[in-house]
Amino acid sequence: LPSCYEVHQSFVVMAELAGLLLGVAGILPVIVEVVQGYKKVHKSIILVLNCTRGLKIVELGLKVQEQRFLNELEILLQQVDQDTRARDMIEDTSHPLWHDKDLDARVRQSLSRSYALCVEIIESIKTVLQELSEKLMKFEEIKNERQEVRLSELTSECIS
Repeated sequence: LPSCYEVHQSFVVMAELAGLLLGVAGILPVIVEVVQGYKKVHKSIILVLNCTRGLKIVELGLKVQEQRFLNELEILLQQVDQDTRARDMIEDTSHPLWHDKDLDARVRQSLSRSYALCVEIIESIKTVLQELSEKLMKFEEIKNERQEVRLSELTSECIS
């Protein structure tokens, strides 16, 4: 999305061009273009606002699914071993118990017939999260590009 400064600059350029065109083509064609321009910008803003609302709903759904997953994980770990510090493990993904082969075997035994399905579900969740993360990185790239443009604009203004 363009910054407010970029939008303002676009309007300044459009106003200058309109001044030049008025003498040649008359004012009515320019007025039509301005009306169409406002409609186009308005539609784009509505699209962005709708996407923002949609992202908020997706974020809430993601938080709900994450909490469900963590709650089930905590129950499973506590069911397997009362002494297991499930919350500590969940908070610290580098916790040594994540590499405990005995604990892993007890989880497998506890899940019994559901183990294969559980692995399949967890792998599927992992894949979806990786794909989503990759797609969301594009927003980060856009944000970084804009910061670079703004920095160069500020630098050139300071030099001028």
